[in-house]
Amino acid sequence: MHKPRVSIIVPVYNAENHIESTIKSIQSQSIEDWELLLIDDGSTDHSLDIIKKYADADPRLRIFQQSNAGPSSARNLGIENVTSRYITFLDADDQAEPHYLKSLLDTAEKHPNAELVCAGYYEKSMYNRAGLALHDFEKSKPRTVISSSEFLDNLFNGLTGVLWAKLFMTEVVRSHNLKLPLQLKMSEDLVFVADYAKCIKEVAICYENIYIYNRLDEKGLSRKFDESYLDNFLLFNDLISRKFEGDSAVYNKLQQRTSNHLIKTLKDQNTSVRNLKYYHRMILKKMGTHALSHPSGLYDRTYIMMQNYGCYSLAYLQERLYQILKNFKHA
Repeated sequence: MHKPRVSIIVPVYNAENHIESTIKSIQSQSIEDWELLLIDDGSTDHSLDIIKKYADADPRLRIFQQSNAGPSSARNLGIENVTSRYITFLDADDQAEPHYLKSLLDTAEKHPNAELVCAGYYEKSMYNRAGLALHDFEKSKPRTVISSSEFLDNLFNGLTGVLWAKLFMTEVVRSHNLKLPLQLKMSEDLVFVADYAKCIKEVAICYENIYIYNRLDEKGLSRKFDESYLDNFLLFNDLISRKFEGDSAVYNKLQQRTSNHLIKTLKDQNTSVRNLKYYHRMILKKMGTHALSHPSGLYDRTYIMMQNYGCYSLAYLQERLYQILKNFKHA
């Protein structure tokens, strides 16, 4: 059997509402020499039946099954079984433009010394259902190659630290035994990307927007936000701090990222004054006051300052008013 040029890894868990569109977007690619590794992570819906139907009709689809162990475990299983020179990742509710694989491969072949390709994407959300074109390295134009250190400088900005819209070299992953950390439930992809980038010297930039990132089904983090969510933050920060030990710039960016994520999470909990108060105090107790000490922008600084002074009703009203105005603007 002809060896494919690129392997696409998709972890699948209860994705029956989206997985067909994801598979079809790969089958519609402008090139044909690929393999699609679908890792069923113990789905309890009809996901497995759906992917089996497509795999029966297309030998380029390979199915692997495991008991539910999370997306990191599923992706690691995919990495172990790829047969091609390159690896790319998709999420089971996202899609790829028809030229996704060709653009990534063409960029890699044009810049043979670069061992990572990073492309742009479209972000679909309730505020832009058609898709907002975004690229984390737009400011790097017209350069098509940047250093890995420049890439790492941007690790906490935008979606640089995600797996998708990128092309990795299988040889780099395997020679350095790179895996996604099983102990993390969030931001595990950023740790993998950081580990990978530290092993290479150059990154090629594809300025096309070729990945479709689906945020239409996001419902906020209210159901996830508990002490285990904060434990994940602490563990992630510890892992990154040790990987970049002594790098004050990375430390400052990490603190900024932590504050931004936790403030966003508080906004997701802004359904009542009582709720806001409860989760704000949980953060301070679990992570300390420094966790919210780097808000970016006057709005967030005001939002946190009011909570720090116990003015939860004012903070609640500020965020509610902002959301009303935001929804009105996009109506």
